[in-house]
Amino acid sequence: MFLRSASTRESRFSKDDLEELRRVFKKASTRQKMQVNEDGKVVERMVEVMNKEQFRSQMGLLGQQQHPYLADRIFEVFDTDCDGRINVQSFTSIMDVLCNGEEDERNMFGFALMDKEGNGEVTFEEFYDYFSQVISHWSSLVNSHVRISRAELLQIFRTIDIDNDGSVRYTEYRRALRKNPELLDWFDLLNTQKAKPLDDSSIANKNPIKELIEEKKR
Repeated sequence: MFLRSASTRESRFSKDDLEELRRVFKKASTRQKMQVNEDGKVVERMVEVMNKEQFRSQMGLLGQQQHPYLADRIFEVFDTDCDGRINVQSFTSIMDVLCNGEEDERNMFGFALMDKEGNGEVTFEEFYDYFSQVISHWSSLVNSHVRISRAELLQIFRTIDIDNDGSVRYTEYRRALRKNPELLDWFDLLNTQKAKPLDDSSIANKNPIKELIEEKKR
């Protein structure tokens, strides 16, 4: 559901920013032979694609080599055929969600990141794995020592698991967030309430994707 809406939505970037993102993709990608659908027929064409490592290199703070989890999960969500490659449309759709996504869209994307099996349900192990990685990544960025125990995460998971069946579907996740908007606030990668930034400019106030676009323009 999320991928279908994200891939078909018209980009909210300006024409110039969208063109810059396409140039960024072209510079980092490689041309490979792929099967594409043209007028109902599957044909082979040389297409510009980006692999996971190339994608990481374009994700700034989210793509650090020592903490690749978040960038890799974002890539995997959009790599719908699981062939380890994404095209320019997927790349610009990712950036559009990260920079311009509305609240429900960001919530749906966050759920997709947790749902590693892609079956529409999040188990506690998936929940624990995701947020453990997020907290570890953020702590390394701001040089903090934020920690959360498995027991604390289990308590939060049980709050979200409204029907108590051991897994969370998006409807439960959305309902829990609407009822308790602060429930997952402190897990937000851009939240600084429990961590001291490295400097006065505050990494947390920066959007690495928008900064990338502006940097490429200069």
